[in-house]
Amino acid sequence: MNNHCWYTVKIDMEKAFNPSFVLPFTNQKPLRMWVYKPSDIFNPEWIEYTKLLGINFKGIILFYRKNYIEAKKAHIDIYPPSVITHFGFNWVVGGKGSKMIWYETPKEKFDIKYTDVNTPYIDWPVTELTPIEEYEIKDKLTLVKTGIPHEIYNVTNDRWCISARTDWLSDTSWEEIVDYLDKRNLLEPRNI
Repeated sequence: MNNHCWYTVKIDMEKAFNPSFVLPFTNQKPLRMWVYKPSDIFNPEWIEYTKLLGINFKGIILFYRKNYIEAKKAHIDIYPPSVITHFGFNWVVGGKGSKMIWYETPKEKFDIKYTDVNTPYIDWPVTELTPIEEYEIKDKLTLVKTGIPHEIYNVTNDRWCISARTDWLSDTSWEEIVDYLDKRNLLEPRNI
């Protein structure tokens, strides 16, 4: 079960979002990123609901990608200052037909880099990597593997990805989170 790179999650998203939250509009850069507190984006009642399910969201990263942006580099997510982040809970608005693609991790040593908002990451040109899985994340909460190289290929329209991170961020492996959610019957069967 743990060999997969994504699972849809059995968490009701109907009333998840804070009514005052509005996606940021951007026409300046093809790629953007913002950091939020969970209460900025999610409804307080929904945050309490997820805590009752055993998931405590700690922070949100909102990623924006303009349409027709081709994946040239794949990256691994890093929690400051330098710990690999193995998973996130993602929800996508727009981005119809976009794919999240995962790759095998190269064996050679790699360096940590930083985004324009000082978020650490590691990346490689996708031409140097071997793809292992891909999936179109839609309007269903999806557990995604972020501790191996991954990237987005976006096609027909602009894409916002809300990536919720938990308080297990830096010390829980992919296998541990999959097992944890599976034992609570929170993972949907993979039908691909």
